[in-house]
Amino acid sequence: MLKMIQYLNLNPEILELLKGNKVSLVGIHENEVESILDAYSKDDTKPKVYWD
Repeated sequence: MLKMIQYLNLNPEILELLKGNKVSLVGIHENEVESILDAYSKDDTKPKVYWD
């Protein structure tokens, strides 16, 4: 699965096709695909903290 994530990092167009359900990942379970898509859909920015 690590190789698949590395591949998706190098080929973001495949990730977009995966999000649109136009491609599938052979050998990767549906739950794992959902986890990968969830990880890529989250915002990487840290939450802002305001101090009074």
